Amino acid sequence: MRTDRIAAFPLLLCAAFLFQQAVPGQERPAFPASEIETKIHGLVNAERAKQGLKPFSWNESLAELARLHSEDMAKNDYFDYTDERGKNPSERAAEMNIACGKDFGGEIKVGLAENIYYADSYEEEKPKDGKQSYRTLTPDEIAASVVKGLMKPGGHRENILSRDYASEGIGVVLDRFGRVLVTQDFCLGEYAWPEPETRPEMSPEKLALMVHDYVNKERAKRRMQLLSWNDKLALAARLHSEDMAKKKYFAHKNLEGEDPTKRAYDIGFRCEKKSGSFVKIGVGENISQGNTAKSVTYIGERAYPDYQDMDEIARKTVEGWMNSPGHRDNILNLDYTSEGIGVAVSDNGEVYITEDFC
Repeated sequence: MRTDRIAAFPLLLCAAFLFQQAVPGQERPAFPASEIETKIHGLVNAERAKQGLKPFSWNESLAELARLHSEDMAKNDYFDYTDERGKNPSERAAEMNIACGKDFGGEIKVGLAENIYYADSYEEEKPKDGKQSYRTLTPDEIAASVVKGLMKPGGHRENILSRDYASEGIGVVLDRFGRVLVTQDFCLGEYAWPEPETRPEMSPEKLALMVHDYVNKERAKRRMQLLSWNDKLALAARLHSEDMAKKKYFAHKNLEGEDPTKRAYDIGFRCEKKSGSFVKIGVGENISQGNTAKSVTYIGERAYPDYQDMDEIARKTVEGWMNSPGHRDNILNLDYTSEGIGVAVSDNGEVYITEDFC
């Protein structure tokens, strides 16, 4: 009696279990896993040739992925394309830095498929002298049995005869029940993945001065007095930007409820402006949150940021403020004569900018 089980990812899963006892009283020779993998690969390509399809190339990275999954199923007594951690084939491939992609006329698609199968490594023979006897199957017989099962109508057959997949890797393991566990992984294509762009160096001090220059350009267009640079205000602004970046919030008041005037006062700065017989006390403030990347393109799980340089960040920050009535009013306020700007850049590329006026 021979038992075969098959499953295909993502199209089909058949996960019934039928555990067989190992062949009793017989010493099994070293299991020829590598030879069986090679023979399965050859028979799969023979099936593709019958349909006029190009043969799969052998992908050793996929073979290693497949072997590890077959070994894991054998070790932990399960039969599923999702491992016991809940990781599917694509997620397991990502852990090994395996990415499968294909360029469809400028559109990059990613994909990895998987078949799993198990069959006996032996078969029963007619009893001799009333005793049950077994015969170990040859590598050719095991490979033929596996491919015959996989080629039955269904998702596993569709994977094998797909025109999109370009390569495969096969992993074969013998488990403690005498079953041959087979994992067959397919790669959508062999796309040459570009390296992600390196994030440009960001100097918070230089960026702050660049924002200051763009602010004064807006005032100069209107023949207004330029704002002088105030180191105390710059310190208050930088501390607030750093606090927002560290604690992940975006507001004029910090998490302690302190507003710009109070924060400036805490570092020894008090802003007072005489207006006739009155004295105005208080610090004005603009804040901005952006990112070092203006956009991010994802191909599968790979991220490809399109980074901005510091000049672009500074220019867009001031443009954004000038298109917002409250921020614009602060920049063009005739009462303000000085400002300080502070910048913080988080580890994930978020850019926090605080502009304090007096």
